[in-house]
Amino acid sequence: MPRNQLSIRRLDNGTYKAVLATEYPVVRNFGSEVLEISPSAINLERFPLPVIVSHNMEALPVGVAENPRIENRQLIADVSLGESEEAKGVARDIDDGVITSVSIGYRNEDWEERGDGVYVSAWTPHEVSIVSVPADPHAKIGIRSMSNEISRKEAGEIVVLGKRHNLVGEAADALEKGMSVQDFRGLVLDQIASTPLDTAPEIGLTRKEAGSFSLSRAILAQATGDWKDAGFEHEVIRSTSRHATRQGGFVLPKEMMTRDILKSGTGSNLVGTDHMSGSFIEYLYKRSDILSRVTSMTGMTQDIAIPRMTATASTAYYTEGATITESTPAFDQVTLSANTLAALVEFSRKMFVQGLPDVEQIVRNDLARVIGLKIDETILNGSGSGPEPTGILNTSGIGDVAMGTNGGTPNYTHLIDLIKEVAIDAADSNGAFIINPQTEAFLRKTPKVSSTDSVMILEGNELANRPVIVSQNLPSNLTKGTGTDLSAILYGNLRDVLYASFGGLEIVVDPHTKLNQGIIRVGAFLENDLALRHPESFAAILDANV
Repeated sequence: MPRNQLSIRRLDNGTYKAVLATEYPVVRNFGSEVLEISPSAINLERFPLPVIVSHNMEALPVGVAENPRIENRQLIADVSLGESEEAKGVARDIDDGVITSVSIGYRNEDWEERGDGVYVSAWTPHEVSIVSVPADPHAKIGIRSMSNEISRKEAGEIVVLGKRHNLVGEAADALEKGMSVQDFRGLVLDQIASTPLDTAPEIGLTRKEAGSFSLSRAILAQATGDWKDAGFEHEVIRSTSRHATRQGGFVLPKEMMTRDILKSGTGSNLVGTDHMSGSFIEYLYKRSDILSRVTSMTGMTQDIAIPRMTATASTAYYTEGATITESTPAFDQVTLSANTLAALVEFSRKMFVQGLPDVEQIVRNDLARVIGLKIDETILNGSGSGPEPTGILNTSGIGDVAMGTNGGTPNYTHLIDLIKEVAIDAADSNGAFIINPQTEAFLRKTPKVSSTDSVMILEGNELANRPVIVSQNLPSNLTKGTGTDLSAILYGNLRDVLYASFGGLEIVVDPHTKLNQGIIRVGAFLENDLALRHPESFAAILDANV
């Protein structure tokens, strides 16, 4: 399969980046036509392709299109033009912005009718044309050589930043526009601060393909070295192989990790002759919904340092002729570095072949869901000791509302005080309460005002017009003085939590350690870290006796 990459060796010799095809519906005489852009749909065996002008296949080519890859549902290639006079003329027109479009010649091999047109699910490109008016308006070509306005060193830094943060396309666009490295750094920070969670490389799998990928088949094939029954899984894993860092490991693509996680339980007592798979008893996983609410940064390869302003310049009124006092803004950095979160589970070889219900459910749950819940727990209450990141409750500088020497019973006023602690620091934006089930039960049966029992503190899913999130990962075993089993109550803006993942979820298969027992050991590794943009965005009660 093609891989997404930036051709660094050609940045300075006039190679062009071209979008050859997208999933834009092109009007034909039979209706609209949509080309599926995915590794399984496009046959790339004819690359490198000749580049011609206006689909005139009787004329000699003016260049060649090579290095095909799929990025954001687009087929992209690098176009090198030749030394003929016609090719030089085409290059001048591209450089001057006169020519901006390309078109692709292809052969349809499989399609299905949809609505008033067709959806092509298998096709082979055979030529690229320089055209004035393309059928697909998104099929474009642009110069990739270095702008005269930026130095070779700056261009190299932009390329490195783009590769490091999985922003290869953005780096290419920055080079085309002559963007400075400082401006590109700003673009990178904006991108990584708003990108949803993405713990793995994306290789262009369709939803159907992602659904057909079997993690259990991949594990068994990796353990035995026999991939004859897992050919599709082998191709997918080969496409992510450059992300693997451990012997015997493979990295799951993004499309796999965004599939719905199926609920399941342990692997014991699954092999037998008479199973009621429809009555399988699920494990009672903890409830939590924190990870999806924080700011996630993905594809990191090195430690991250994000500048943060800690003090602004000061202003004041002055009489005419008075000396203005100088002031300087202050800055520090929010840093994140890779910490390894790992899980190790064991499955019998026999279970992979005979397990009921579907062993795929068990494998995905045991490896993916428990890791996700551990991340949720760390975001809320990570200890910060050793390799474990520091969670919100243990971060210095968050607000505090105390109940008493030995803890105490919270009331509505205490909860409003939590909001106040955040608001007085101008940080009360998108605030939400996070409570555990014990606190939820207490608030739902406790009157807001002691003189009446008609209105409870918590009714519905909001408290003081702020949303309420219930998580079993918020502690209920805290101590203070002689008080025990005390609960935490947290208020704040979860978007101010920065979560960084370094690489993807890597699966390591060990078929050797317990070979004599017929056991396959499977490890899951995820490098990640977290930090708070502003500790002032949070306040907590750490001694609620509920």
